[in-house]
Amino acid sequence: MEQYKIGKLIQKYRVQAKLSQEELAEKIDRSTIFVSYLERDVKNPSIETIVRLANVLNVSADMLLGIMTNKALSPRLHHIETLLQQLPAKSQMRILDILEASIAVEINYRE
Repeated sequence: MEQYKIGKLIQKYRVQAKLSQEELAEKIDRSTIFVSYLERDVKNPSIETIVRLANVLNVSADMLLGIMTNKALSPRLHHIETLLQQLPAKSQMRILDILEASIAVEINYRE
């Protein structure tokens, strides 16, 4: 199994969220130096910090820990997921409802 460094994943999701280390540090109530240490794998985050990071970066704790990598998803689905994560929760739910309805129609059409 491929081993993931949590720091690289934190950095990846921070960049996707268009946050600087300073902005992320402020949002998770930690110092900029600490965020830098996390991203370089000098320090490991506590469970509390992982939860804060996941909430701010709009990803699951599994994704931050590298447990659930999106390897099973095609690049296009991964791109759609990334786009969805940039939207407010209400917009995400509306789009997911539309997607589910469209899939149901497609399934019924095939039958």
